[in-house]
Amino acid sequence: MSNCHGKQLQSFALVISVTEDKVIRWILPVDEGEDGEQILTLPDDLLEAAGWFPGDELEWLVDDDGITLRKHETLRNKTL
Repeated sequence: MSNCHGKQLQSFALVISVTEDKVIRWILPVDEGEDGEQILTLPDDLLEAAGWFPGDELEWLVDDDGITLRKHETLRNKTL
């Protein structure tokens, strides 16, 4: 996980809209690996709410509104 504007992150807030009326929020600690890289561990309940599974490839989309984390769709997963 890269740093944000040159700063090391201490925690990361993640919000998932499960339904139109239900939003779940997590504040996740950002750990540091042996190589100095920042590591964000996603808990099982977050994976379940997002519909993600171990081994899914996720991508970070950064824009003016913040960061969006979503499942990376490969050609294999897309319907032609």
